[in-house]
Amino acid sequence: MFALQLLQEFSELKTSKVLLELENHLKIVVPSDIKTIAVGQLTVLMAIVNSGRMATINASHLRAIVDILLKLETEKTYLRAGVHEIFLKMIEQLPSETFQRSLLPLLKGHLTKSLAELDLDGLVLLLKATQFHQKAMESSLKQSIGTGDLLDAKNIDAINKILFQTSTRVLHRGVLDFAVAFQLRPDVFPSFWTAFVQCATKESAWKAKIPFEVIPALLTNVTEPKQLLAILTQPFLFFLLKNSTEVRAAESESLKAMHMAASSALTGILAAIKATKDQTVNAKILNLLLSNEAVEQTSRSWSGFVSGLIHRLDAEQSAKVADKLVGNLKEDTPTRNQVVKVLESILTDKIKTVEDVARFGKLILFFEQEALRSENDASSVGTARGLLKYLGVSTADHHRPSPTLDMADVEKEVSLKVAVLKVLLEKSKDAQSTSTGSKDESNVANADLLKSIAKLPIGPKLKATFELMALATTTLWIRVRPILGQEILAELTDVVAGLIKVGKKLTDETAAGKLSGLLLTLLAVERAVFATVELVFKSLCPFLGEDAVSALFDLVEPAEEEDDGEGQPIDFESSDEEDDDDMSDVEESGVEEEAEVLAVVDRAALEATGAVETEDTTESEPDLDDAAMFKLDDVLSGILRSRKAAKNGGPAANEVDARFRALRLVHLFFSFPHADPLVILPFLRSVIRIANERVPVSQRERQSQMTDLSGKVLQSLKQRRKFDADRIRAGTSREDLAELMGEVIEETGKVQNAVLHRQCVEAVLFVQRVLAVFVGALKKSAAGKAVREIYLPWLERFAGLKTCMFGHLLWNAVFGSLGEHAVVLLPNLVDLIFSEETIVKDRPGQLPTDPDSHYRKYQMIRQVQLCGTVKIIITQSVAKATGTELNELKEFFTKFGQEYVKHLKNVASSDGPLKGKKLLEDITDLARFLILYHRKLDKHAAIKLQPLEELWSLKKLTKSVDQLLGEKLAAKELKAVRKAIQNLKQTLDAQLKLEKVQPDDGAVLVNGDSAEAMKE
Repeated sequence: MFALQLLQEFSELKTSKVLLELENHLKIVVPSDIKTIAVGQLTVLMAIVNSGRMATINASHLRAIVDILLKLETEKTYLRAGVHEIFLKMIEQLPSETFQRSLLPLLKGHLTKSLAELDLDGLVLLLKATQFHQKAMESSLKQSIGTGDLLDAKNIDAINKILFQTSTRVLHRGVLDFAVAFQLRPDVFPSFWTAFVQCATKESAWKAKIPFEVIPALLTNVTEPKQLLAILTQPFLFFLLKNSTEVRAAESESLKAMHMAASSALTGILAAIKATKDQTVNAKILNLLLSNEAVEQTSRSWSGFVSGLIHRLDAEQSAKVADKLVGNLKEDTPTRNQVVKVLESILTDKIKTVEDVARFGKLILFFEQEALRSENDASSVGTARGLLKYLGVSTADHHRPSPTLDMADVEKEVSLKVAVLKVLLEKSKDAQSTSTGSKDESNVANADLLKSIAKLPIGPKLKATFELMALATTTLWIRVRPILGQEILAELTDVVAGLIKVGKKLTDETAAGKLSGLLLTLLAVERAVFATVELVFKSLCPFLGEDAVSALFDLVEPAEEEDDGEGQPIDFESSDEEDDDDMSDVEESGVEEEAEVLAVVDRAALEATGAVETEDTTESEPDLDDAAMFKLDDVLSGILRSRKAAKNGGPAANEVDARFRALRLVHLFFSFPHADPLVILPFLRSVIRIANERVPVSQRERQSQMTDLSGKVLQSLKQRRKFDADRIRAGTSREDLAELMGEVIEETGKVQNAVLHRQCVEAVLFVQRVLAVFVGALKKSAAGKAVREIYLPWLERFAGLKTCMFGHLLWNAVFGSLGEHAVVLLPNLVDLIFSEETIVKDRPGQLPTDPDSHYRKYQMIRQVQLCGTVKIIITQSVAKATGTELNELKEFFTKFGQEYVKHLKNVASSDGPLKGKKLLEDITDLARFLILYHRKLDKHAAIKLQPLEELWSLKKLTKSVDQLLGEKLAAKELKAVRKAIQNLKQTLDAQLKLEKVQPDDGAVLVNGDSAEAMKE
């Protein structure tokens, strides 16, 4: 680098002088210096070439440089790469005339070899020479390779053979150079690329990844769609999709490298296709990937790639692709599942309107046929499940679901899914039944049920929901899950019949409640079926009343637990003191019970296979055919799995699964922005208890999911800020809300997780906003009294808690959002902060005079936290205070000053080490904060307080501070307290000066301060 800068800065330093110095000073004398001298020579020559002197160099100097380089190349093989790099630079910088006259004769040994004699470095040298000096190289190329064009199609095989000779794991730059050079020749590139990919398929993994590593360089030069299509040939796409799989830990390093390179190339290709914004590119690539040959070689990467391409197509083109896939799909092929995945993505992504239902009729019919086949062919159940999934997926925005439930989108979803199911219904009527008339029976039942639903005196939106449930049951579930479908159909028919009997008195709320009750019986169905249950429940949310939601919470709410002490974990281990005899009795009874259960299980298994038709039992074995035996195996394996799950806590786990799904429905209801707050309020405590429930270790993973979902339920309350005041006043009372507030605060105080606590605080604030409907309608004095009655008991309880991890954050949020009403609690906060009240411990045999017989009623750590709460009230609420609240503010300032002086005197007069260091520090900091804040109060037109000297005795306070700053706070561990007291003293001194200053020109400012004093 230094040599290059030197040559560039000093142009008068001649090349001849440099070469002479090179010959004189970099001469090999001692054999041990050979390597150092050789590297030095190469460095100087590189500096000469890069300095820009090649354009004017004379022949003699060029010959001298080349002679040295050729000698280094021959004698020092480890410098060969550096020598070739210099040759490449020289070829690029020399004029064609100089190259032909001076350099070409010197490099004949490199540039006149046949392709069979060249290695990859030599081939790159030849490529650069032909690119920069094509005319000068024509004659020598004809002599060496038989043609004047190095990139002629005749040379492709020989060039590819050399390109794949590289043995390094890092891609050689020459491979990229040739790939890009051929790309710039559209007439030759297709032949080169086909042969290049074909060579890669025959190589080992390290070399097979070369085409994937070349892709980024090729994509950089793509400017037209046809250039991209030239790269994405069918053989290359097959080879790419075959190898773009997930890296596995057990794979060799070479396979990992190949799979990573293929995945990276696939990502780049998708980005390039997206950047073209040309639908014809998508269509042509899809034609390659949807051919019969391509479909037979499908993989997981194929399905994902094809789905990504189809996503960019419009509905019309997507329908053509779907029809083509359905038409070419063959039965019982290994790749069938991947094709079905693509069809499922089209179904979910493209059918977004009722008009699309007709456009994609062939696709819908395919899934309907799969549903019909699933009755007799178990292998088709998986394909039929695709339609089940679609019925529950939101096509409006299923990638980014909204935190709130948009009923307009839900109504569109319901109408769309009803249209799809009606198409299935019509197709199933026309289909020929292959079983004993089961389809005809289901169609008749469906028609009767739909006629009954049409008679219901309910709104059109709710009626569409009933139709969705009926169609999903009779058109799909009864075919995919016959037993489930028949049970649901029978229950739904009974529900509709019962609603018809109600007549004109039927309300939407009653009808929705009945259907919601039916949905609660489907909490244990498979995920695809439950997705439809969720969609139906979404559409019911506007009509659900408290009874329906209460039934939902009955499934979610945990059992009542005995209070085992605050903050103590529940012990789920069995007691060590159990009697052995008792345990033996349990074991014997367990054996008897197990034998009884097994007998019932055997009977159930035989009944399931159809081998037992009557209740007449004999000891002879039933005569089972092969089909019955296989069915018996399935039944017995399921029973054994159930018994194993029960032994390992399975029933509890199944119960939690049902609770989790019920909680998902709760989340949907809470996400409905117009849900009646009177319906939500009674269940807030339950949601917090669910989130904070303690469970055995075996259930903690599922409980963590329950906690996360409960947190989302509570977080959704943050958006609820507008209420119908008349509706709330008619449906509840202030006393009931105050009681609920206490319960919610109590449950929130038990939470020991920071994130969950913040979410639980939203429940407290929600109740507070509802309470504001009552409190805001009262007069000032009555409102202040009501606020004290609601919050003061729980605030005092918080102050007395020994352990409460996040309680202060709750009260900070409560008072921060309470507004000007929080001011009325400031005097009470002073009492709590300065209280030294003690309580006598009630212990047998202990006398009241014992030193440890008393403890503080309010904990010091809580008093410290309440100091921060006071600051929040002052900064956020005082500016809004008027009337009665101003009197409370005046009382607060007066009381605080008196209590603080008293506290300082007690500290100064106490014997022994200082107790409550942190409390003294925070109270002092609060006192200084109040002094500074008092100066700003008069700037607010509505607030007029007396001068601070009249509210506080500043001289007495200063005297107490001076007394305390003596030896009492001299200890090193009291450094923080001393600093706080010193800051307060400085503030007091400044305040006393302000009190004494007379206003100029009669201009009265805050507390009579002059402008200069205020500035100071």
